Amino acid sequence: MAIPLKDQKLLSTFPRPPPGSPSPANLPLPSPRPSDFGFIPVGLSRDDDADSLYDDPPVDAGTTAASAPILPALPSTHNEELQLVLDSPSRTFSPLDTITGYVLGWDPTTQIHIILEGRAKTYLREAKIHYKDRAPLLYESVHLKPTASNVIPRFSITVPERTVGGLERLNEFAPKDTVYGPYWASVWPALEPYENGADHPLPPSMTASVRNLNASGWGRVSYKLIAVRSEVDNTTGKLTPNASCQVPVRITTRRLPSTKVQDLMGDAHIVASDLSIQTAQLSKDRRLSIREQLRDAFNLSAPTFYFKASTTTAKLSTPGADLKVSISIAILPPPPGQLYNFPVPNIAIARLHFRLRSYTGLRVLRLPPDEQKPPKSYTFKEYELETRQSPSGAAFTPKNGGFNGQSCVSTIALPGAILPSFKTYNLWRSYRLECEVTFSIAGKEVSVKSRSDLNIVARPAGSAEATGGLQQELDAEDDAASLQIAQAIVQTGLRLGSAIRV
Repeated sequence: MAIPLKDQKLLSTFPRPPPGSPSPANLPLPSPRPSDFGFIPVGLSRDDDADSLYDDPPVDAGTTAASAPILPALPSTHNEELQLVLDSPSRTFSPLDTITGYVLGWDPTTQIHIILEGRAKTYLREAKIHYKDRAPLLYESVHLKPTASNVIPRFSITVPERTVGGLERLNEFAPKDTVYGPYWASVWPALEPYENGADHPLPPSMTASVRNLNASGWGRVSYKLIAVRSEVDNTTGKLTPNASCQVPVRITTRRLPSTKVQDLMGDAHIVASDLSIQTAQLSKDRRLSIREQLRDAFNLSAPTFYFKASTTTAKLSTPGADLKVSISIAILPPPPGQLYNFPVPNIAIARLHFRLRSYTGLRVLRLPPDEQKPPKSYTFKEYELETRQSPSGAAFTPKNGGFNGQSCVSTIALPGAILPSFKTYNLWRSYRLECEVTFSIAGKEVSVKSRSDLNIVARPAGSAEATGGLQQELDAEDDAASLQIAQAIVQTGLRLGSAIRV
């Protein structure tokens, strides 16, 4: 059931990449969140709906679902007796979307429960030792009771905006692991930037394999719909399941209206660096001879030009969008006691080098019984995009003694299948853009490097979804456990917090 707008909370924000190289970390005691963590709000506020990112209509006028390309349908698992059919099997849903469909294989003497399950699973391999963990994200259910005969029952279930609490008792109905014990890890200690409590934004469907010199592993976030058919036991009055099936569904992060995405993309990082170039060529109106060039490399008294280079990049973007990088120049005054005795030179951009690096955090809590080490946490990094450009004719020409109003704008096309930024109990993903600009001045070159965090959000509401984006794989072990848990919960009629309604 969708949460009324006035009751929706402010969405938490995205993890910021670590400042240094990834390294293993032991789980510390809970600590306060750093005040400069660099988050941006992307949700509704209980206290101030006027500033909500979602105060615009959820779908832009003039857009239709028909404009979206058709993604391949996810595989399903069902038996001959019961089938769960989605109206849009290839659609990528987002929080507050409604999933609809129908069930084949029941009659007025039986009842059906439709359950939306979400989980995050992690696996690590370190020094030939295997670690794995599962965290429940949500467990929403709707109960379909008998209707008239010869009527195919339909269902609708709304994707919640946030993970739900009250799922601790799921372990009572799950198979125990012979090595690790409980099936679910429901209590997670505080560790930045992971989440350690419920009521945080749903992470997107994803599967990622990671590796570095110290460890390897994978993380997976999956969602599925489970149908459980049952009949009433006339002796006990309780439901007795007699068939079940399941279908995976794709879910991405919350979709913002296009107007909000455009507003947020206008918020920029600006990285400024002071540079200088020293060469006798600055004071010459002719090109230096070979002999003069050799001397120039060791001439400490040659004139020096000082300037500031600023790189401006957006803080937020979407998969497949064009990311703009703007470069501007400002003249700096010479040191005290010195003067510029030469005209302001032209500054050309010789080369541009851009790299988008992803950071994936992965942790496990449960260790083998004979393992005495603390729980494991690793951060893995990988380049998602690298591009080099040699712009022709990109130069700053002094006007009125300066470069005011001049800028060079380069465009980077982000991958259409890039995963949105997110964080949950045992997984997180964020991005950092690295820029290197090489300037050519009076025959010499100088380079400047900058780094800025980049948040990726799902495509705006009403826009077409790229093919090959969010991925989800079937896991035979987890699928069997999901059916077992669902049947046991239906049979007992358990209510798990506010998540289960049976």
